[in-house]
Amino acid sequence: MFALCRRIGYSVINSNEIDDVYNAVKLTNTASYMKNPETPKKGGGGFVFCEDQELYKIKQNLKICDGSGSSLAFSLRNVQHLLKDHEDFVTKNFIYFENEKFGCWDLSGRTRRASSQEYNMNVLKDDFKLQLIKDGML
Repeated sequence: MFALCRRIGYSVINSNEIDDVYNAVKLTNTASYMKNPETPKKGGGGFVFCEDQELYKIKQNLKICDGSGSSLAFSLRNVQHLLKDHEDFVTKNFIYFENEKFGCWDLSGRTRRASSQEYNMNVLKDDFKLQLIKDGML
């Protein structure tokens, strides 16, 4: 997952944290919990103050423990978004990072560059889907 997040445009640090949470979810078999629209369930309404047993299991299996609560919540939300709808996750993040690099861009532009970017985004969607299937998360 690290390499795929880097290909979208995430930093090394964020890619590491997302990869760590993703691996913990895979290890604890809690993908269905993360996909649930009501997750997180118990606590203050977000992951930081959540008291769900499934989240406790995920946190116990994290290798990166030196991040802040907000970076953990960021990674949990990204993994949740990825598991719920990997195509939307790729589209939103790809466009966001492309806009950071090159300025305003969206799929409505039909320039050569836009069609190349659309192709790259579709390849990423396929690669994420294959990874999720391989890991038994889809």
